[in-house]
Amino acid sequence: MMKKIAVFGSKESLEGLKKIEITEENISIIPVEAIKFEEADFSITDFSDYDWIFFGSKRGVKFFLKKTEKTDLKKFKIACVGEKTAEFLEKSGLKADFVPSNNSSEHFFNEFTEKYKNAKGILFPTSDISENTLKERFEKRGIKFRKITVYKTVCADIQLNENIDAFIFLSPSSFKCFLEQNPNTEFKGKTVCAIGKITAEEIEKHGIKCIYPKTFGLREALKLTISKSGG
Repeated sequence: MMKKIAVFGSKESLEGLKKIEITEENISIIPVEAIKFEEADFSITDFSDYDWIFFGSKRGVKFFLKKTEKTDLKKFKIACVGEKTAEFLEKSGLKADFVPSNNSSEHFFNEFTEKYKNAKGILFPTSDISENTLKERFEKRGIKFRKITVYKTVCADIQLNENIDAFIFLSPSSFKCFLEQNPNTEFKGKTVCAIGKITAEEIEKHGIKCIYPKTFGLREALKLTISKSGG
């Protein structure tokens, strides 16, 4: 019997499915665009107390550079949450000065504060719904931390016209948008997987049992879901 696995994310994040080969014959992967992004107005002209910019995603890089001249960034050093974000930054003509050993905000905080104790302040270009969870921790170390909203996250029109056996959510906002439009979805007896711990925590807040791979990634989440779904 064919197992249908729906993957919910942005158009960009779902592109990664094309690179993943599914060898199981009884598995059907259904990509579902759950969120979209719109640019926001911002300026960095009044941030003289900051000497670092921290990018937590390729999307943050993309929308930040859309409205920022590279010459305006000469006074800043740049940190990225992981290698893929750093690679995207480099393709845009800039180079990261710091990348933690593991792709997570936890590793970023620990390793950055150990290496750059004298940093003045960090600017964090991100989305309107991104939680500023690092602010308090950095400021306890005497380092200013300021979120800049460079893009807005909006829900796409989510239409599910078939029965789904398993669900994969690629971000907390993807799950929130799905649940907002499909509040009566029955998850009992079905596999629900998150791409990582933060997304899993959001799902579990709603009393839904959720699994996630030990290593953050779409490929890993898909592999885990297939194994739990009888693939």
